[in-house]
Amino acid sequence: MRHNWEYKRLGDVCVVKSGYTPSSDKLHMSGEYPYFKVAEMNLPGNEKYLRNSSAFLKEDAKTFPANSIVFPKNGAAVATNKKRILFQDSVVDLNTAVMVVDISMNVSFVFNFIQNIDFAKLVKRGTIPTLNLKSLNDTIIPVPPMSVQEQIVAELDKINELIEQNRELLQYLDLLAQSLYIHMFGNWSEFEQLSYYVTQLIGGKSLASQETCANKVLKSGAVTYDYFDGSSTKFLPQNYIPIESHKVKVGDVIISRMNTAELVGACAYVFNVEENIFLPDRLWRLEYKSNANPIFLWKSLISETLKRQIRSKASGTSGSMKNISKPLLLSVRIPKVPLGLQEQFAAQVEAIEEQKVTIEKSIAELQTLLDSRMDYWFN
Repeated sequence: MRHNWEYKRLGDVCVVKSGYTPSSDKLHMSGEYPYFKVAEMNLPGNEKYLRNSSAFLKEDAKTFPANSIVFPKNGAAVATNKKRILFQDSVVDLNTAVMVVDISMNVSFVFNFIQNIDFAKLVKRGTIPTLNLKSLNDTIIPVPPMSVQEQIVAELDKINELIEQNRELLQYLDLLAQSLYIHMFGNWSEFEQLSYYVTQLIGGKSLASQETCANKVLKSGAVTYDYFDGSSTKFLPQNYIPIESHKVKVGDVIISRMNTAELVGACAYVFNVEENIFLPDRLWRLEYKSNANPIFLWKSLISETLKRQIRSKASGTSGSMKNISKPLLLSVRIPKVPLGLQEQFAAQVEAIEEQKVTIEKSIAELQTLLDSRMDYWFN
């Protein structure tokens, strides 16, 4: 055992309790104690400490103490491995577990330790998946002296801080690209239909196989966040010979023709792509004319003005899935901009993207370092 540390069951240094769901008449828009459901873990500002909520309880509420660790214990959310810390005395719902840490342990040390536990492997199968709290309590945790716990936390917190700073810089660069588009074209007065720039929309085939194959097809998720994710693929059948015009290439602009109401029209520019990746039928490639710069088209199509147009033209009988036809997509109105100005804009976007690549590489290196140190201290 490392450094002759003591080792204990997690249940011997923490008490795990169940949250509860208060009656609706006890909930208010403001109050002394915030009330958190699992969904609140996704709110901005709640990435580590639970601070922000839309519901509160008054003074007489049964609360859980600040610095308790909380996580989903019922439902599919268990497998998301979300863990948070209560910023203040709070109430959490019935689908949430609360881990109250003994005073002999540093809360952040325990928090970092359980980050290494894959809750998906501790699920009791049933109609509703539930976290096996007995297995969690039986997990063995190292118990070094408090001074060592604090040293480990300081080291890991510093790496996490650097990762977060880099992520914030990425967000800033994304906002910078959006602001640049608005600055240059936000008050543009002359518009044309998308067909002014685009001759046709090319789709592929959505075939898939469980067998390994050199050829792959994109999933719809490859453009979900308006950036190209070349890893979002499935294998094509080995006996299928893909059509060359369906092949994804650097410089392509790809758009989703069918998705949820929010995501229909999601669009991405291909900066890099592996060989032998092909289009599915739910994604179209824009075949653009010589009067169009593809990066300008991409940034135009993901602007809020164009997104609203696309959503308004999409249709579908399903409440969740929407579809847009080729003629309707080609009819959306887009700024009519001289090619030279498009290219000037695109050059600035490419410079921003190059900075993002450098930052993403830094984040990956820091994440590797963090994983290595977590493994060293806790495994």
